[in-house]
Amino acid sequence: MISNNESLPKLDESHKDTSSFLSPTSRKSLQKKTTKTSQKRLKTKRSDPKISTDPVKKKPSLKKNRSTKISSLLSSPKVSSKIQITSPVARVRKNSSKLIANTSNRSLKFSLSPKNSYLSPEEIEYPLKPVQALNVLKSELNSYEKGEVLKYSEVYFVGTINNKIVPKIECENHGYDDPHTDYLLVKRDHIAYRYEILSLLGKGSFGQVCECFDHKKKEKVAIKVIKNKPKFHQQARIEIKILQTMRECDPDDTKHIIRMKNYFMFRNHVCITFELISVNLYEFLRLNSFEGISPSLIKCFAKQVLISLQYTKKLDIVHCDLKPENILLVNPQKATIKLIDFGSSCFVPERLHTYIQSRFYRAPEIILGIPYTPAIDMWSLGCILVELQTGQPLWPGESEFDQLLYIISTLGMPPQEIFPLACRKSLFFDGTSLKTTKLLCGKIIVPSGNQLSDVIKGCDSDFLNFIEKCLEWNPTKRLTPDEALSHPWVKSQKPSSKSSIISKKSLP
Repeated sequence: MISNNESLPKLDESHKDTSSFLSPTSRKSLQKKTTKTSQKRLKTKRSDPKISTDPVKKKPSLKKNRSTKISSLLSSPKVSSKIQITSPVARVRKNSSKLIANTSNRSLKFSLSPKNSYLSPEEIEYPLKPVQALNVLKSELNSYEKGEVLKYSEVYFVGTINNKIVPKIECENHGYDDPHTDYLLVKRDHIAYRYEILSLLGKGSFGQVCECFDHKKKEKVAIKVIKNKPKFHQQARIEIKILQTMRECDPDDTKHIIRMKNYFMFRNHVCITFELISVNLYEFLRLNSFEGISPSLIKCFAKQVLISLQYTKKLDIVHCDLKPENILLVNPQKATIKLIDFGSSCFVPERLHTYIQSRFYRAPEIILGIPYTPAIDMWSLGCILVELQTGQPLWPGESEFDQLLYIISTLGMPPQEIFPLACRKSLFFDGTSLKTTKLLCGKIIVPSGNQLSDVIKGCDSDFLNFIEKCLEWNPTKRLTPDEALSHPWVKSQKPSSKSSIISKKSLP
C-alpha cells in the first residue's frame, strides 16, 4: 500500500506546459498513437488561450505551465449580503511629504523633492506607502495607476511600464478587459500592487487562473480572476463562502481540500488566491501514456478523495464537478492529493443550477432532471477510479444523449422507481422506451450489452463491487462516503506493486 508520503517517480517537466482546466471533450491528442476512444476524447481540445493586450511595447506572452482547473460558478441571493468583496479605500492624508519624512524609520527617506525622486530598484525598500510609490516609481506607472495606487495602503510590486496595458478611458473598464470581460493578463505586470503575474494556468467560462509571486509573503500562489460581470461576481461569493466554511472547519488541513488564502477586488474583477500545488490526475495519466496506474496507488487516491467527500457531505456541500482534472498532487514526488475547483459547488439547500458536472462524469440524475444530492459526487468518483485503472474514460459520450446511452449499455435501463422525479425524461424516452439507441458515431447500443467486468478486465473482485455500488442508478441506494470508507476494497491492505507508476518513456 502506498502511503500519502511515499515517494513517486519524478514527473516529466513537460507537465508545466499543459493546462488542467480543459473539459474532457476539449482535449487535444497528446500522442500520435492512442486508442480509438482516446482519439475521440482528445480530438477537440481547445487551443491554447490567447491573451490579447494593448501594449506600449511588445510584452512577453503568458504560457500555460501547471494544472489547477476552475469551472463555471453558481449564484445564490442568500449569501450576497454575508460576503462583501470591496476595493481598497483611499486613506485621507494631510501634508503627505511630512507624513513620509516623520513616520519612516528606514534608512531611506523620501520626499517630494525632484532631486530625490529616483532610486535604483536595489535601493527601494518595500512595502512603500502609496505617495512614496508615486514619487519614486512614477516612471513605471501608467496614467490610470497614478490615481489608482493611492487607494492602496501598501505597495509591494508595480512591474515596469513596458509590461502594462495602455489605459483607454473611452473603453469599458478603461481598456483592461477583452471583449469577453476577461481581464487582460500581462506577464510581469502586477495584480493589486502585490502579486507579480508569472504564467497562465488555465481559462474557463468563469474567467482565468494565473500563477503569481506574492511579494508580501514571498511565495508563489494561484490567483483565480473572475470575469467582470455581475452574475459571475455573485457566483464567486458563493465559492468564497464555501471555501471559507471548509477552511474554518478544517484548521489542521487534513481533509485534502484546496486552501483559499485571500480574496479581493481588482479593477472590477473578483480575485481569489490559493496555495499553488502540482499536476492533476489527468496529466498524471498522460505522463503514464494513458496506460492506467497501479491498483495500490488508485486505492491511495480513492481513500483521500473519500475523506474529502465525507467532509463536504457533512457540511452539506456538493462539489458538482469531480473529475481527474480537479484532483491534484500536492507534490510531484508524493502520493498526497487535494480536491480543487469549487466554482460549481453549492450548499444543498441553495441549489440553483441543474446543468452541472463534466459530461463523462455526469450522474444520471443530472441528465434526467432529478433533484441532486452529494450522491452525484460518488457517481463521479466511480467513473474516475475506472479511468485511473484503464487509462481511458468509462463512458466518453459526445452528447448528453450519448452519455445516457453509454450508461444504459453497461448498467441496463434505469429502474422505474426513479422516473417519477425525472423532469427531463421526455427528452430521452417515449414512455419507458428509448427514443433512439444510436450513438452519434452511428453505433447501436444494446442495454446491458457491456458488463463492467468486461470493461475493468482482471481487476480485484472487491474493486469491481466497489465501483458497482458507486454506479447505482438510484442515488438513494448509492454508496455514501462513510460506507465507502468501510468497504472491503478500501480497508484491505494488500502489498503495493513495485512497478513504476510512470512508464520509462515518459521520464526525462
